[in-house]
This record gives sequence, C-alpha cells and structure tokens, in this order.
Amino acid sequence: MQTISMEKAVFDITGMTCSACSARIEKGIAKLEGIAEVSVNLLTNSMAVTFDAKQTSTNQIAKGVEDIGYGAVVKTAATKKQATQPASRAQSEMQAMKNRLIVSLIFTVSLFYISMGVMHRWPMPGFLSGLENAWFSRSHCFC
Repeated sequence: MQTISMEKAVFDITGMTCSACSARIEKGIAKLEGIAEVSVNLLTNSMAVTFDAKQTSTNQIAKGVEDIGYGAVVKTAATKKQATQPASRAQSEMQAMKNRLIVSLIFTVSLFYISMGVMHRWPMPGFLSGLENAWFSRSHCFC
C-alpha cells in the first residue's frame, strides 16, 4: 500500500501583472506531476500549492513557474520577516514610482507653461521669445 505524503507550500511570485498571468501559472503548475491543488493570488503575488512530496519538490515547482516565464521563491519564516521590514521590495518600488512621478510632473508643468504661456499671455523668459532666439529664421529659408 502506497502512502501519499501531501505537503503545502506558499510561494512568492514575481512578474504577474494581470489575472491572465495568474491563470497561466495555475494551469501550468496544475499540469505538473504530483500537484493536487494550486491557488494563485494576484493581489498578494503569491501561490499556494498542495503537492505529493514523493513525486515533486518545491524546487521543481519553482522551476515550473520560471519555465512559464515568472519568478517563484518559497515563502519561509525568513522571507515573511523580510516582507514585514520597512525596506521591503514593494516599498522601494513604490518610492521609485513616486520619484518618477515627481520628475514627470516637473517636466510636464514646465512644458505646459512654455507651450501654452503665449496663448494665455503669461510672462515668458526672454530666451524663449522673439525671432532672434528662433532656431530657424527666414534668412535661412529655402523657399
């Protein structure tokens, strides 16, 4: 009589951006030998897998996710502690996005002022107005 040793593992998944990604991972991992149940959560970027430890391992499951095109790391007590630390990856990504937003806003407001200021009669710096500052003047026109 063969005994089945079922184990449950939770993985952190990287690279998922939509529900199609999570469905693709679920279908791909469910096809692996020894997998009893797969549940991928897009919001938490995690995957819970119930599997037969005699037929497959967590390394094989992680390799299966990587073969599909995503990253997978087994969530352990150490990674749970890392996730709760203030300098976690999600927080650093949010800070990088915030910095890009601020830089983008600065350039957007500047461009709007320069391009639309003449129409609204806003004061313009001298180097932006007049024909003497134009890159291409009539004296160089070939028409």
